[in-house]
This record gives sequence, structure tokens and C-alpha cells, in this order.
Amino acid sequence: MQRNTSEGLDTNSGPMGWFGAGIVVVVVVGWVVVVVVSTTVVDVVGRVVVVVGAAVVVVVCGGVVVVVVVSGEARTLGIAEQPVTARQMASAARRAVEERTMSYRQRLAKA
Repeated sequence: MQRNTSEGLDTNSGPMGWFGAGIVVVVVVGWVVVVVVSTTVVDVVGRVVVVVGAAVVVVVCGGVVVVVVVSGEARTLGIAEQPVTARQMASAARRAVEERTMSYRQRLAKA
């Protein structure tokens, strides 16, 4: 058996030497793959959770704002106590615009 002492490698290692080297390579490569894949998955999942969470917050807050605004307008227009339909909202808004227009015309007529 000859040994390459200058590099510290066994040139006549045979199958067992390659097997050992293969195990080391598989373990190292497997560890790197697991680390990369797991951090990528965690990163992607984290981003998805953040995006979905933000979307839920936006939708919920937007829905609350719409409900508050619509119910506030309904109270202002005097149709708040019963459930408000789109037709009721439209007619109340039209009446409010007509009233404002009439009062504006009356003010113009007085001037």
C-alpha cells in the first residue's frame, strides 16, 4: 500500500475509503440542503403569513370603516333603526341632495 504523504491522502483506499468519503459528502450536502430548504420554506411561509395577515387586517378594517360610514350616513339621513337596503340608501341620498339643492336655490333667491 502506498500513501501520498504530501497531501495526506490514501491512494489505495479502495471502496471503503470512497464509501466513507461518500458518507461525509452526503451528510454535508444533506445538511446544507436541509438548512437552505428549511430557511427558504420558513421565509416563504413567513412572508405568506405576513401578507395574508395584512390582507385580513385591511379587509376587516375596511369593512369596519364601511359599516361605520354607512351606518353614520344612515343615521344622518334618518333611516338608521331598521336594516338599510341599497334602494333606501339611494333614495335617502337623493332626497338629501335635493334638499341641499333647494336650500342653495332659496339662498340664491334671497340674495
